[in-house]
Parts: sequence; structure tokens; C-alpha cells
Amino acid sequence: MNWNIGMLECWSVGILECWNVGVLRKHYSIIPAFHYSRKAWKTIVLIFALNLWAVLAFAQTKASVHLDSTYILIGDQVQMQLFLDSAVNITNIKTDFSVFEDSLSKIEVVQHGEWNQVSLNKMTGAALWEQRVTLTSFEAGRYQLPDIPISFRFNGEKYSVTTTTANFLEVGTIAVSDSTQLAPIKGIIEEPTTLEDYLPYAIAVAALGLLIALVFLIIRLTRSKEIMLPPPIVLKPYEVALQKLGFLEDAHLWEKGDTKTFQTELTFILREYLEKQFHVPALENTTDEILTSLKRYGIAPGWQDKLRRLFQNADLVKFAKANLPVDIHNQSMKEAIHFVWETKPAPLPEEQEMEEVINSPEEAINKYKNKVAVKIPVSISNNNSVLSAENLVTHEEEVRYAGFWQRLVAAFIDGLIAIPVIGIIIYLRIYTANTSDIEDFQAVFVFSGAFMFAYGWLYFALFEWKKQATPGKMVMGLKVTGLDGRPISFGRATGRYFGKNISAAILYVGFIMVFFTKRKQALHDLMARCIVTRKSRYKYISQVETIYNQQ
Repeated sequence: MNWNIGMLECWSVGILECWNVGVLRKHYSIIPAFHYSRKAWKTIVLIFALNLWAVLAFAQTKASVHLDSTYILIGDQVQMQLFLDSAVNITNIKTDFSVFEDSLSKIEVVQHGEWNQVSLNKMTGAALWEQRVTLTSFEAGRYQLPDIPISFRFNGEKYSVTTTTANFLEVGTIAVSDSTQLAPIKGIIEEPTTLEDYLPYAIAVAALGLLIALVFLIIRLTRSKEIMLPPPIVLKPYEVALQKLGFLEDAHLWEKGDTKTFQTELTFILREYLEKQFHVPALENTTDEILTSLKRYGIAPGWQDKLRRLFQNADLVKFAKANLPVDIHNQSMKEAIHFVWETKPAPLPEEQEMEEVINSPEEAINKYKNKVAVKIPVSISNNNSVLSAENLVTHEEEVRYAGFWQRLVAAFIDGLIAIPVIGIIIYLRIYTANTSDIEDFQAVFVFSGAFMFAYGWLYFALFEWKKQATPGKMVMGLKVTGLDGRPISFGRATGRYFGKNISAAILYVGFIMVFFTKRKQALHDLMARCIVTRKSRYKYISQVETIYNQQ
């Protein structure tokens, strides 16, 4: 056997190596032969005994084969057991199954396991190893198993043995005749149901539930709350004029030396009163034109002269920088108050019953002062309210621009809404495609790209055109407008969407520009001349200054 020759060679080479390296020559080369021959022969005999023991040990290493059955039907499988009985401790056992790959071999290896140690003698190192192999054959006949090489290692050296047991395997067929009845087709063997089988359905239900929750949240957050408004404060033109004159009188600007501001405010209040009460374009006309128009309303000549003198004094202070005495400014203040009081319209009978009687302009001024600085919350969507922008003078609302992180969260919400829809449509297209047809398979990619392009464009452009915000921006309270605060057109919304591609193409620098621009605009906002603002759910009117009754 191969391993016997190898061990004999190892034994002879070992003695020579011992002599060459000096194990024997060191002690006996300089001594006469008759002095060391006895000791040298003892050493040689010892080495020979050790090598002989190794040879005898390897001589007891045997490989055998056992079949569970020597007969199978064509296509069936049979179990084969390989055994390796060694008297020493061996490692790294490998079986060479290439002998079954020969074209003449009709037996095939289906699968094989690893070598397992069945038993071990700790004193001697002897061990029994086993490997299980599954065989099959698809041709009828009687076949002899080939000799199977098995390699292993001992003390770092590689050795091999071969199975020599003659084993035969007979493969039979089923006899078929005209009277043979075909067996019914067996049903599909179903695998046991696991949690992974329900996982796609659970994900679909969760995605649908999340989409419904987002839609409900958007509707709830974007719906304006109905607020019961308090009765509006309605002031007639003369009441507004007396109210403003009262505040101007309390300021005592002429006593502080600010006569120009005093005369400017005084004449503006009178001109505004004349325009609202008598429908005279007093804010645009000259003094002579105003007085000529007032003659049609029966204004007494004495009051016309006082108005002429009052306007002329104001012109001297404003344009000629005249320094008039304090008593003239005081007189102008009193004449303006009495002029408004004397020219006010007579109250209607029903108004006399409802309102308290006021006998002097001083009482009227004290009454109307308490009707200012009233805060009234107005719903943004309540466009039918009598408190409209045409009737009220409101403060200029501070514009709050949307920051980077708010816009990022809005984009994430839009992704949660848009991506499932895109995924479902593309999945249905792939499911109905014929994957064996290369042209149809290419059409799937074309359709997927075109659909994602069109859906993303229409999703953002239509929402920002019609609603000024996508659903994600609605949740975050953001809106897209032009630089003037008005809604943008569909064309500008389209340009803004395609501008996002440019913002992303330059390593998303276009989006990062939000941190550095004055109005927190990204590159696509600058290209489309748009801004993204944060809108409040309610609009507050700070002060009710004027609600005129047009007579």
C-alpha cells in the first residue's frame, strides 16, 4: 500500500538525516569502531523500532463502504456510509468524489456530510470516523461502486487510503403494460405557514393605514377653525374725526415745539373727514377747490372763512416754516373740533332711542376714545366677514420665512405619500410584463422612468399652484408664493420643480443656500422668483381704526 512504502522511506531517510545532522556522527565519528559500535547499534535499533511502530500503526488504517440498500428504483436515493478506522490520531480527512463524475459512472452523488468521529481511544489515539453520502441513479442496471480515495494528515504529512470493498448497486424500473393504470396526480405539498408569509400583507396594510392617517392629519390641520366674531365697531366719519382730534389734542404737539407735525395731522384729519362725510376729494384738492365744493352742502360762510384761515396757517407752518404763536395753534385745534361737531349729520329717530344723548364735542371725544385698540381674531378663510381689508386699517404682518429643517421634514412627508403610490404602479407594470421578451422588459424601464418623472412633476406643480403647498408643506404650515406674497402660476411651479434638479445636481448646494440667503431661498426659489413662508392659522387685526358707514 502507498502508506507502507511511504513509512519505510520515512524510516530510512530518518536514519540518514540523523547521521547527517550529527546526532550519531557527533558522538561516534572520532572514536574507533570497536569502542562505539555497541552504543551506535542500540540507537539504530531504537530508531528502527519507533519507525516500525508507526508503520504498523498505519497498516491498521482501513477505509470501508456500507450501503443501506443494494437495490433502488430509478430516481430513488440510497444512503452510503464511509468508515475510516485508524490506530492513530489523524486530522483533515477529505473524500475525493471525482470518481463519480466519470462519464462511465451511472451513479451520482446528491449530497454528502462532513466526517464525524464516532469513537476515540484516548490511550492509543485510535479512532473511528464516519461520513454519510446520498447516492442516486437515473439509468437501470447493476453497477459497482468505484474505489473512493480518502486523504488525511498525520504529524503534518499528507497520506491517503482507498476503499477496496466491492459493493454493487442495482437500479430497477417499474414494469409498464397496457393494463397499467396511471396513478392520479399528487397534490401540491404545501409548506407550513410562517410569519414571513404574512409580512408583505402586513407592510401593505401598515402603509395604507399610514397614508390614511396622513391624509386625515392634513385635512384636520389645514381646516380653518370657525370663530364667533364679536360685533364690529362701526364708527361714523364724524366720530372717527373727533376720535383722532382727541388723541391729537392730548399729544400737545404745539406746546412741545413740533408745530409742523401738529398742523400736518390736523389738516389731514379735516380733509379725511370732508372726503368721507361730504364726498369731496379733499385729500387731493387745494383749499379753494375744497371750499368751492362745500358751498353745495350749505356750509355757513363763517365756517368757510375759519377753514380757509386754518388751512392757510397750516401751509405757512409746513412750507414757509413760519413760527406762529401758541394761542393760534390752540385756537385751530378748538375750531377744528367745533367744525366737525357742527357739521355732523342729524341722528335718525331709531339712533336717538338707542344711543345716549351727547351735548358737547368734549363728551363725544371722551366716548370715542374708549372704542379703539380692540383686538379681533379673524379666520383666514372667512372672506365674507364685514371686517374685510377694505373696511379696516390693519398692521403690516411680519413675514416669517421657512427654514431648511422645516422644509426637509415637509419633503420627507411628501416622500411618505408619493413613494408608495409610485411603487405600487411600477410593481403592477412589472408584474404584468413578459420578462422573457427583452423588448417588453426594456419597456418596463422606460415606463418606470416616465411615470416617476410625470408623477413627481405634477404632484409638486399642481399642489403648489392650486393650494400653494404640497401635503407635506400643509402639515408643516408652509406655503409657496411669489415675491409679492401672491400665489404662483402653474408655469412658475413647474420651473421651480425642475430647478430642484439643478439644486441637487450640484451636490445639493442649491438646497444648502437656504442657510445663507436673506429670505431663506434655495437656488430653485431664486430661479422661479418664489419664497417659502410660514403661515399662521389665524390673522389678528391689531387696531380697529376706521369702519365707515357710506352715506
